[in-house]
Parts: sequence; structure tokens; C-alpha cells
Amino acid sequence: MSEVSFKVDGMSCAGCALTIEKEISRLDGVIQCDVNFALERASFQIEDDVVMDLIDSKLKDLGYQLRDANSEEEA
Repeated sequence: MSEVSFKVDGMSCAGCALTIEKEISRLDGVIQCDVNFALERASFQIEDDVVMDLIDSKLKDLGYQLRDANSEEEA
């Protein structure tokens, strides 16, 4: 089991965060999903790294984009 965090682009309200949590939590291999709209971040507890491909694909289907939580956009 591992825990990973990412920035999520495309959220426009707290409802987006709830939708992401609900949909990602349903995926096989996802133990827990926490999304913070205000910080635009998501944390996932997953069984293995292969699950990240499923998460990324599902988020794209929903209209969101994962980014590295440590990356900073230049202004």
C-alpha cells in the first residue's frame, strides 16, 4: 500500500471534489481518496502504482487533470 498526492486541475466547486472522491473510491485498488477543493489537491491510498493509471484515466474522463503535487506553476 502507498499514499500519493497530486494537484488536480479543473475543479470549479466543492461538488467537483465530492464527485472525484466518489468516482475514484469506486475503482479497484483504491483504498481511500481525499480531495481538498480549496487546495486543489487529492490524496490517494492505493494498493500499488498500477492503480494510478486507472485514476488518471478516470479523472480525464470526468474532465480533470492530475499534476505533480510538488510542481509549481510560474506566474
